[in-house]
Amino acid sequence: LQKEHFEKALDCYQEALAPCRQIGDLPGESTTLNNLGLIYSRINREKDAIECYERGLQISQKLGDKSDQAYLLYNLGSFHLTLGHITDAKTFLDDSLAIFRELGDLHGESTNLMDLGTIYRHQGNPNSALRSYQDSLALKRKLSDELGEAEVKVNIGGLYLDLDREDEAIAILEKALGVLQKFESPLKSQVSKWLLEVKS
Repeated sequence: LQKEHFEKALDCYQEALAPCRQIGDLPGESTTLNNLGLIYSRINREKDAIECYERGLQISQKLGDKSDQAYLLYNLGSFHLTLGHITDAKTFLDDSLAIFRELGDLHGESTNLMDLGTIYRHQGNPNSALRSYQDSLALKRKLSDELGEAEVKVNIGGLYLDLDREDEAIAILEKALGVLQKFESPLKSQVSKWLLEVKS
């Protein structure tokens, strides 16, 4: 069912792209390319996803649309991170973070910082990872984003487990788990598993 949902969405956005190009609707084309990139990334069509994001980014740069640029850069960085392309991911996320801060986009900044924290973990830099996570957590609280706050806590808990700081990991993961259960987040099963393993 989920696969059919993505295929239908893909068809809709592909159909929307041609009219945008025919009438020269560059903002519409950029938005559609971003949405196509998101769908391609979900169905593991790596080359198509990156191509859509990059084409959308070129258009948003041509238009001088800073907000679109930031989100396209972020999506490129986040996707490269899921693929394990750490250097490319950090380059895009550093660029998007600068624009989010310039625009005062706290939501974009908080999500960006969480991904940068994960990059620092991959790079073996736990101090920078924790700093990024804590900065992200502070912004999520400011935004009253309860689920987002819990997701950052999961990342902090994972970092504490990496560092063998088990008591701190248990404390923050237990706090996160209650919120994840409340929102029926798929992360709840992973956190429950970690807690069982660390307590055993």
